[in-house]
Amino acid sequence: MCNQYDIGLLIPAPNGLPFSVPTTAVTEHELFNAQGFHALIGRDVISRCVLIYNGQLNLFTLAY
Repeated sequence: MCNQYDIGLLIPAPNGLPFSVPTTAVTEHELFNAQGFHALIGRDVISRCVLIYNGQLNLFTLAY
């Protein structure tokens, strides 16, 4: 059993419209705070974007 919450997600854009997910259900989990993880974004959100991950440079780009 775990807690579930309904949240809204807004990723601001410096020169345009922000990326917005009005309401989505999330569940509470223990994360690796010592490693800097505060939340995980799932494929239900990423499927609305273009995600490019460059493992060699340890960089990612999220476009919407």
